[in-house]
Order: sequence, then C-alpha cells, then structure tokens
Amino acid sequence: MAIIGLMTSYYNSLAEVSLSFDSYLQMFRVLSILLIFILVSTKLKSFQQMMQGKHSRKNRAICLIIFTLLGLYASRFHIYVDGSPANIRCMVVMISGLLGGPYVGIPVGIITGAYRYTLGGISATSCAISTVVSGIIGSLIFLWNDNKFPKPSVAIILMFLFTGFEMLMVVILSPPSISFEFIRDVYPTMLFASVIGIILFSIVIRDEREKMDSQLDFEENMTDESENEIESNALDDENYEIMKLKNKIADFENKIVDLKDEINEFKRE
Repeated sequence: MAIIGLMTSYYNSLAEVSLSFDSYLQMFRVLSILLIFILVSTKLKSFQQMMQGKHSRKNRAICLIIFTLLGLYASRFHIYVDGSPANIRCMVVMISGLLGGPYVGIPVGIITGAYRYTLGGISATSCAISTVVSGIIGSLIFLWNDNKFPKPSVAIILMFLFTGFEMLMVVILSPPSISFEFIRDVYPTMLFASVIGIILFSIVIRDEREKMDSQLDFEENMTDESENEIESNALDDENYEIMKLKNKIADFENKIVDLKDEINEFKRE
C-alpha cells in the first residue's frame, strides 16, 4: 500500500508539473502572437519614426491605436491557470508608455483598463487600476529617460517590479481568501511572460533602431560623398576656367611683347 501511495503521489506530481508547464506554453503562445503584431507594426513608417524619437501627432495616434488593440487582445485572450485568468495586458500598456510617452501610454492604459473592468471578475477592480498605473509608470520612465525607450536592463527590472505591484493590488482590493489563491496560481506565469515579453520587445526595438541608424548613416555618407563629388567637380571646373584665363593672359602678354618689338623696329627704320 505504501508503494502504491508513493507511485500515486509521484504521478500526481508529474501531472501538476505537466499542467504548470502547459500554462507557461500557452502564455508563450499568446505572447508570440503579440510579438508578431509588434514586429509587423515596426514596419510602419509612423512606428519607425516613433522609435527614432519623432513624436508627431500622427505617429502618436497610430501607436495609440496599435497598442490599444494589442491591450484589448491581451485582455480578451487570456489563459486559465487552475481556474484563475492570467494575461500580459499590463506588459503591453507598459511598453506603450515606454515607447510613446504619456500621450500614448496613459490613454492606452485608461482604455484597456476600462475594458478589463467591463469583463468583470473578482480581480476586475485591481486589474483595471493596475493597467492604468502601468501606462502612467511607463510614461514617467519615458520622460525620465529623455523621451527614449529605456535600456533592456531597466525595462526588465521595471516589469519585474511592476508584476509584483500588480499582485499587491490584487491582495489589497480582493477578498483575502481568494486573492492569495489567485496570486499563487497566476503570479509565476504572468511574471515569466511579462519579463520574457519585455526582453523580446527590447531586442526588437534595439535591432530596428540599429537598422534604421545604419541606414541613416549610409544615406548621410552617400549624401556627403555626392556633395563632395559635386564640390570637387565644381572646383575642377573653376581650376579649368582659371587655367584658360591664365593662358589667355599669357597670350595677350606675348602679343603685347610682339607689338612692342614691332614698334621699336618701326622707330629704328
């Protein structure tokens, strides 16, 4: 009986591990879809200009629409871990603030947070508030970092800490008997997905910036070379004209000398 009990316990633990791994896998699938959308968005001219620091109204509006849609997607298509919903909505809103500043992050946070509240549930209030706060914090970090997306290390630490803050909001605003169970179930999965997501997005941002910077450098070098070539050609033309003028002056001086010689000969005669 003891052996049977040990075997049963062993297979139950394997089932729990399999279930836990499956939740991570499902969350990574949701994250992958979001990253695909973000990769496609980076090909848009307005998105690229935002990454270059050109925050025009048009660029902000387009980024606001993109991240709002992604935030709604992350809210709607969550996964369940032991019956508790887990998602990466706050990561999306945080990224919108880190990339677009307060004119993007705060509206995205408000819209996405309001939508989350309409979905209901025991964590509706805490999740809605956390969503709005994530947009505000991301925007403040954007302003603190001279209107630029922060370094990957800063973004990772920020996302790690904010996920803990999100769980704290659940503890404060949800019934104790439910909130601790909720945190125990979803916190590891959400932390994993949020940190991995911010890492991958930071890599995408860095790579796209490097591509754009190299392209700009190439265009500037080509422009400089063209300008130098034009200046060189213009200088060559000027030198050629100067040489022609010198030759004409030399010919004129020779004619004057010949004329003087003829005058002297005429006087002698």
